[in-house]
Amino acid sequence: MDLAEQIRELIEPEIRLYGAELLDLQLRGKPGRYRLYVIADTVDGITIAQCTEITRRILNLPELDDLLGSNFVLEVSSPGVDWPLRTRREFELKLGRELEVTYREEDQEKKIRGELMAADDEAILVRAPGKSEDVLRIFYSQIVKAVQALPW
Repeated sequence: MDLAEQIRELIEPEIRLYGAELLDLQLRGKPGRYRLYVIADTVDGITIAQCTEITRRILNLPELDDLLGSNFVLEVSSPGVDWPLRTRREFELKLGRELEVTYREEDQEKKIRGELMAADDEAILVRAPGKSEDVLRIFYSQIVKAVQALPW
């Protein structure tokens, strides 16, 4: 198991204590000068206060010092509105929100902007705006890019 995987196993349960999900973890640098970037989110969107609490909690893990040494930088943040959704769990965190999805159908690239209705193991369901009966099932393999839509 590599170092990033060890860190993930260590901090993921700590992040869940705050009702958040670990979306991404990146470890950069070299021993004695590591930078650990953690992206977390919740169903309602993670707050600055939650990021601060998670940071404090992670920094107090003695096992993390054992893995990285005591001289490392930790940044915990939200994914931001332009974060590309990739996994089922990332889509589940955005249920009920409006998305912009670019997807492939046959040999064409298409776009839809609509409400995310569901996400399962194979696909997502997106409802076109103003058309309650018009729901499109898009398989993950078809998705080129999916992001939360900005309200403007």
